[in-house]
Amino acid sequence: MFSISRALLARVGVFNWRQVADRSVARQASLLALALRLLKALALVFLILFITRSAVSVAGVLTTDDTDLVGKDKWQLELTGESSSFITGRERVLTPELSYGISDNVQISFTMPYQHLRDDGAPWARGMNDPSLNLKWRLYEKNGLTFAFAPSVSLPMADETKGLGNGRATYRAVGLMQYEAGDYTWLLNAGYIRNNNVESVRHNLWSVSAGMYYQLNPKTKLGFDYGYNSTDDPNITRLEHFAGLGVVYSPSEQVEFMIGYKRGFNQDSLDHAWKAGVVLHW
Repeated sequence: MFSISRALLARVGVFNWRQVADRSVARQASLLALALRLLKALALVFLILFITRSAVSVAGVLTTDDTDLVGKDKWQLELTGESSSFITGRERVLTPELSYGISDNVQISFTMPYQHLRDDGAPWARGMNDPSLNLKWRLYEKNGLTFAFAPSVSLPMADETKGLGNGRATYRAVGLMQYEAGDYTWLLNAGYIRNNNVESVRHNLWSVSAGMYYQLNPKTKLGFDYGYNSTDDPNITRLEHFAGLGVVYSPSEQVEFMIGYKRGFNQDSLDHAWKAGVVLHW
């Protein structure tokens, strides 16, 4: 009886040891796979930081845009995420934008937003928003003063029944001014949107804003802007006004990181929004 018990214990001991060994091997394989993924990511960052060519731009952390361009035959990928709280709901948008420099004074870009949208008391609506084709043309540059024109058109490809798109093509045109003086860069925008849509909302919208960037050190910029815009709600006649703060950190000429905050000052639409992103140049 004693010998049988020892045999049983031995068999159980071997079985448990094998289970532990199998788990250890699986854990080691998982760690190895994770290490390989990290090495691939580090290799990609290395390539971006040290192999790609340089480009000069300012990440779009503010609502007010600048006149900077990516440069002839150069590319830029900007990936931003924004979480906004409105009076009647919430919105989260992930927006990749790919830009290419046709010349030193003209660039084109394409955006493909992915949106999560929810009105109070309703479920989340998720999906692609209307993509857009954009152009930025620098018209004048002298003694730190530049003017640019930025038209764009959105393509009605999203599901407007979920509130993710307009259902029709919309058109936008923005005039940009920028003046650089020492560590300060001053910005001014004025824009118009032809807000074509399938709902009973306002079709003609406009906006105006001003902002500035301060070069805190060679790698860090601080930004601030303030602006007004009309709303698409035909029952609201007063203008929305907002202010924004942002920080842009550039560890190299090929990479920029940004984070920003935007606050609305009237109770008709936007309450506040957070924005973060990364910009890659090559």
